[in-house]
Amino acid sequence: MAGMTADATLAYHTPTADRRPPARGWLATALLAGGLGLVFLAGCFLIGVMSVVSPGGFGLRSAPDRLTVHQGILVAVLYFCAGICLVTGLVVLAVASRTLLRLARS
Repeated sequence: MAGMTADATLAYHTPTADRRPPARGWLATALLAGGLGLVFLAGCFLIGVMSVVSPGGFGLRSAPDRLTVHQGILVAVLYFCAGICLVTGLVVLAVASRTLLRLARS
C-alpha cells in the first residue's frame, strides 16, 4: 500500500448529489389501493352471504325458513372473512392516509 495517503476517498463510497428522495409517496399510494381492495373484497364476501341467505338471487323471492348446517357454517366463514378483510383494510387505509397527509405537510 505504498503511495496511498490518509485522506484518499473511494469513488463508489461517496454520495452523489442527484440522489432521489425515498419513495414514501408511492408506498402510501400503493397502501391506499391495497386497503380499498381489501374493503372491496369484504363486500364480495358479503355478497356471497346474501346469495346463500336468499337462494333466488337478488330478486323478490323469500328466504328459506332455516339454513342447513352446511349453509350456516358457510355463512359464518364468509362473515369471518369479510370482518377480517374489512378491519385490515380500514387499518391499512388509516396508515396510508396518515402517511400521505404527513408527506403533504412537509
